[in-house]
Amino acid sequence: MFIPESLRKKTEEEMHKILSESLDTKFKMQLIAPGGKKNVSDWSVLVLLDNFKVPSGMILSQKKQEHNE
Repeated sequence: MFIPESLRKKTEEEMHKILSESLDTKFKMQLIAPGGKKNVSDWSVLVLLDNFKVPSGMILSQKKQEHNE
């Protein structure tokens, strides 16, 4: 996953917020596609909890996008 440098800090802050609040959620994130084109992708997030119900990771799933050309 390649995130444009200008958006990395914002993306990192969003990920920390999702993880710290144990939110299963959806969000949009801009990525760099082949050829340098920037695309916005829809993502689902599942926060993983350990045995003590403490967030220990997350699974990001990208929604399949249709390309109309």
